[in-house]
Amino acid sequence: MKNVPLAVITLCCCLFFPGVPALAQSPGPNGLGPCDLLMDKEGANLFFLAKDGQAVMTCPVDEWSNLVTLALPFQPSQFAFFPDEKRLAIVGGLAPGYTAIVRIDHNESGTQLVLESSFVTGHSPSSVVVLDRPESSGDGAAATRPVLYIADQFRGEILLAAAETGEIIDTWPAGREPVSLKATPDGQKLVAISLLPEGRSDAFYITSAVRVFHVATGVAKRIELYNGVSNLRGLALSHDGRYAFVTGTQGNYTTVTSQVVGGWIVENILAIIDLENEQYVDMIFLDDTLLGAANPWGVATSDDGRYLTIALSGTDEILIMPMARIQKIIDRRPQGQRPGGGMYAYNYQGDGEIDFPIRVRVKLGTKGLRHLLMRGNRIYALSYFEDILLQIKVELTPPLHNWPDAYVRAEKAPHVALIQASEVPDPNAFRPVSRPLSDAHPLEGVSIGREIVQLAPRPSWTLARRGEVLFHDATYCQEHWLSCATCHPDARIDGLNWDLVNDGVGNAKNTKSMLLAHQTPPSMISGVRADAETAVRAGVTHILFGKIPEEDSAAIDEYLKTLPVVPSPWLVNGEPSEAAKRGRFLFESSRTGCASCHPEPLFTDLSLHATHSQNHNDTIAKFDTPTLVESWRTAPYLNTGKYVTIRDLLFEGKHGNFDDHLDKLTEKEQNELIEYVLSL
Repeated sequence: MKNVPLAVITLCCCLFFPGVPALAQSPGPNGLGPCDLLMDKEGANLFFLAKDGQAVMTCPVDEWSNLVTLALPFQPSQFAFFPDEKRLAIVGGLAPGYTAIVRIDHNESGTQLVLESSFVTGHSPSSVVVLDRPESSGDGAAATRPVLYIADQFRGEILLAAAETGEIIDTWPAGREPVSLKATPDGQKLVAISLLPEGRSDAFYITSAVRVFHVATGVAKRIELYNGVSNLRGLALSHDGRYAFVTGTQGNYTTVTSQVVGGWIVENILAIIDLENEQYVDMIFLDDTLLGAANPWGVATSDDGRYLTIALSGTDEILIMPMARIQKIIDRRPQGQRPGGGMYAYNYQGDGEIDFPIRVRVKLGTKGLRHLLMRGNRIYALSYFEDILLQIKVELTPPLHNWPDAYVRAEKAPHVALIQASEVPDPNAFRPVSRPLSDAHPLEGVSIGREIVQLAPRPSWTLARRGEVLFHDATYCQEHWLSCATCHPDARIDGLNWDLVNDGVGNAKNTKSMLLAHQTPPSMISGVRADAETAVRAGVTHILFGKIPEEDSAAIDEYLKTLPVVPSPWLVNGEPSEAAKRGRFLFESSRTGCASCHPEPLFTDLSLHATHSQNHNDTIAKFDTPTLVESWRTAPYLNTGKYVTIRDLLFEGKHGNFDDHLDKLTEKEQNELIEYVLSL
């Protein structure tokens, strides 16, 4: 149990800031970056977060011109209602992270947002849930107080914080990069998903995990998914709290990446967890036979229990699935059979179920579809890159005829005409504008109404932002199976080994981070690409099996060149600890020799070195020296991905320690050396 009071940063100038009926500040060239949305229980008001605009916004449903905006003192990530829906808890920022408490005031003149407080919260809060926690009052009567359950992504913890003060009550270990939290309707269980696998990448079985916490005790059940599952992004619970639905990708990393057709490299999945029995019960692939549903992100279930919907961020689509069909897939799985009876959705087009297709894909044509919600037959989805709210209305009139591949390949995305920033004399006075798009009729008996709400003038995008959009775009991949971000989430690593054909076959290697790739040639672990510019273009050609203009490749280059370094969670108030400072002295000394291959400021000598870690099918014995910047987040290590910690790498793997000279360091010195490396 920890009781660590954190400094509460109260922004007095904002405490009485009631919100304004337009943007709090003019958005920059990259726009608002809407990153999360909520709807109140009555279905009367929508709430949005704007990451790049650093704001929270609200308006009555269908009254978009009444948008109210409140500036925030940090870049938000996700938010949640308090149980009474009178306040919002908003988390975001990196180092330090922050939580803001925002009061929602409804009155005759509309809704106002008031920033009550903002306090430091961990390193990198990515998600939050608010629950009323029972406690004893002084007179022995039962009482409750609101407690924040916050996912600290880069420290791998769930922080329990008092909502009124920000005081940390407890911490729960939550695996590697927890990115989303949901509580069951009764508040008894908390579900957390991890973005990345936790183990070594040369293991027989490696997967991201789902954790189910018992709120009363903090005890968690760790639930593994299938081999190769990574990129867990979306989490939703069924309306009754019985099931958790998780989106991700399954990397077929045991195969050679010699083609992409038919999901040869990566497939896109929905995993289903039975929360009552706390077990993995099924998995459904979201792709069509010859058309991938790349990079599934947000997932939501309708409040009436009829539908499940998923944002396909890589292909600019949403996918709609009837819960009745999902339940049938779960129910008909034989007792004791491994999950996966519902694997290929297109297998069910001829099973006699004409009342409901297994899923419908709807093209929207807007970039960065990530978070969404569903009420009844209406879906609300956000386009992160284009500052758009999309409304989708689903109308099903059985009998339905389901031929998935035919309709998906034939359907065209609607034309989305946006108001440009140059057309708006005063961006601060811009009012959200809604307009209908053409209806979609993908199947007989299916009608999809589509409408956009433009929240701000169309972003002009910097070159780096355009590269970021392309990095996440799977539509130029052959058959749309994956994007650059599939193997490099957040432009870093996916925790898997891949057998690329650029250096032979049968010698899989660990995925490298793209951070500083352009500043530290050569590229690839084998050094087979002279520089990152060459590697970017080769990746499009030989991994995505696609083709893009040179100006698009240059934009991706710019995005990767400008990736910001995330400060290490091992820093103390933004500075190396005293132990890390002593470790730096050791790092640079002849006693260790670390700096000879990893000199400042890039912590690489840009050379190939023998690490005695070659695969038996490798024709080379020397490998690229990677930068150590952000090494705290790029495990597992070496080309083999065998070593999960820096300690394992140095003392089990003997990296740079072949004559055991590092073993001569005292245990205290070893710890200080490791702490320095992790602080970079």
